[in-house]
Amino acid sequence: MLEAHPNLYLSLKMLAKPGACQVVENRPLNEEGEIWPEWETLIKEFRHRIVLGADDGALNPNGNAEANIAGTWALLEKLPDRIALLIACDNPRKIYNLD
Repeated sequence: MLEAHPNLYLSLKMLAKPGACQVVENRPLNEEGEIWPEWETLIKEFRHRIVLGADDGALNPNGNAEANIAGTWALLEKLPDRIALLIACDNPRKIYNLD
């Protein structure tokens, strides 16, 4: 879909540990905490159209904001520094015109 639709963006958010309704194979990190090769390829290929989705903070009624942030940052730590910086800082600045 990202290839077919140049105006489509992807927001990544990941709990530190999968919940009961989450399928490990669909998550960017496997059970050992390593990034799946398919996810790594996707993220590298579309690195300019991906942002973080760990924005639920204090308004999260489930109280799992800390788990969301920890899991999402664990994913960033598995990426090359330049791609992690794009996803965490540069892309949101550009996409949401924050400069």
